[in-house]
Amino acid sequence: MATFAVVLPAFLIVLAVTAILSRIIENRYVQAALDGIKACIIGIIFSTGVLMIWKNLFGSVSNGVDYRAILITLILGVIYFGSRRVKEKGISPITLIVLAAVCGVIGYEV
Repeated sequence: MATFAVVLPAFLIVLAVTAILSRIIENRYVQAALDGIKACIIGIIFSTGVLMIWKNLFGSVSNGVDYRAILITLILGVIYFGSRRVKEKGISPITLIVLAAVCGVIGYEV
């Protein structure tokens, strides 16, 4: 019975927010704001990815260049952009993540 009392308020809040959002989501001002937010999120994700690639490939000055990481990045880039030439939609992100994991395990096995 105690679990029901804890879950019910959260469930009711989710239902209320969903009901409100379903009404205002088609408003042109809300759509314009969401389009702006989407562009910002894409930029943030892209810059984070570039920063992660840069740090993993070149690391700090004391560590030097990680040639295995450069090779794995090039292999994944060829697979990604090559698949877009072969298939219209290209390779799925999940498949690319699995391939990256396999390349990492093969490239960095101890």
